Amino acid sequence: MTMGFDYRGRVSRLHVLMDQQNLDAAMFSVGPDLPYFAGYEAIASERLTMLVVLANRDPVLLVPQLEVPKVESAVGYDLISWSETQDPIALVKNLVGVAKRIAIGDRTWSVFSLALQAAIPGASWRPASELTRGLRMRKDDAEVAALREVGAEADLVAQRIPSEVRFEGVTERSVSRQVQEMLLTAGHDHAEFAIVASGPNGASPHHSASERIIESGDVVVLDFGGRKRGYCSDTTRMFVVGEPTTQNREIHSVVKAAQQAAREVARPGVSCQE
Repeated sequence: MTMGFDYRGRVSRLHVLMDQQNLDAAMFSVGPDLPYFAGYEAIASERLTMLVVLANRDPVLLVPQLEVPKVESAVGYDLISWSETQDPIALVKNLVGVAKRIAIGDRTWSVFSLALQAAIPGASWRPASELTRGLRMRKDDAEVAALREVGAEADLVAQRIPSEVRFEGVTERSVSRQVQEMLLTAGHDHAEFAIVASGPNGASPHHSASERIIESGDVVVLDFGGRKRGYCSDTTRMFVVGEPTTQNREIHSVVKAAQQAAREVARPGVSCQE
């Protein structure tokens, strides 16, 4: 996961924002910010993993001792491992010292956030997304390449579905499992989801996949995606089981025309694909 990404450059830009906003420390636990800055994705568990970034100092990565073998391939920041007999909250407190203005990762578990607030009295706290949002929305060349790669893999799966996935007479859940396996085969590190919403279930935008058996004539929504090297794919396709009806074709034409109109506004002369 560490290949090609400028983690230290990202931390340098974070330091600039921290200086501009008079922040003494930023802390990142589970969620996307930790791998963004350190190339390591923590397991969400009762054992605290935290990247501590102090103003104008190199980051320190605090990890449970049993996770150390997984972190060895991450970017080379100072590493502190803690054992089952140690208090990780106290270790973080010692790292931040007299810090009074702290940003903490939005997805940090409340049990850790509350414990840190109690251990560092008098400090003011803010969500780290106020810093990281602007950093992460600006992609460098390596990130754009990673997004193109994972997107191309999902597109390949979408192209394979009509010829390789059987719909009629099988459950939504069965199709979902097959699509997720196809994502992994295409090269994804993780297949995060494969929504399969057939017939009446298509009206539920976040339907997952049920034991409903897909029937001939059903319109099926497939919304699937996953991650590779920390970057995500998310693709939605509509399928008709059997021959499309006149109404199916009319709706498709209306949606395609709307899509083309939107493309013309954004990029004149670019036509939409089937």
